[in-house]
Amino acid sequence: MNGDGVSGNDLIYVQRNQSEMNFVPETVGGVTFTAAQQAAAWDKYISQDKYLNSRRGEYAERGGAFLPMVSRADFSVV
Repeated sequence: MNGDGVSGNDLIYVQRNQSEMNFVPETVGGVTFTAAQQAAAWDKYISQDKYLNSRRGEYAERGGAFLPMVSRADFSVV
């Protein structure tokens, strides 16, 4: 997304409100969704998600919604 040629490492900005969103009309299966319809649907999606809603106006943390706490222990027995 940022043009560096690597995928899977780009941060996502969570918009404060619809004024920060930029959509264009999109036709899917013969149905055209206006920019306003898409912005409303995206805003509704952010609002219903506890994590995304708490990050409005900020970047989402990597794994913040799915892996808020990860523990790892390495050991070996010889």
